[in-house]
Amino acid sequence: MTNFWQGLEEFNQQQNETVEVEFRLYYNKCGYPLFYTTEKADGNYIIIDQETYARGDYQNIKVENGYILQRSPTDSSKLVPHDSEGTCCNTNDITLIDDTNAGQYWKIKTHEYR
Repeated sequence: MTNFWQGLEEFNQQQNETVEVEFRLYYNKCGYPLFYTTEKADGNYIIIDQETYARGDYQNIKVENGYILQRSPTDSSKLVPHDSEGTCCNTNDITLIDDTNAGQYWKIKTHEYR
């Protein structure tokens, strides 16, 4: 039996092989995340960094053309004037809906992912 210090020295001298870990994000055909893993599974995936893997965000990302698109927290939707589509509102006050269709039409334009 060896003493503790000799055993520790032998342990430190052994070459430990490094294991390369591949972080993967699997996603569905629409680009929405299914799961994060370091194992191989069937399906569409992209290789991601450790920080993205640790974050594990399912709600605010989408995969498109092999890249992660982040949902924009600010410009996600805007109210824009339109000629004939959307909701007809009073020309002086957008909070009042105009049933006579004589006012300005407004439509919501969505810019979710960038």
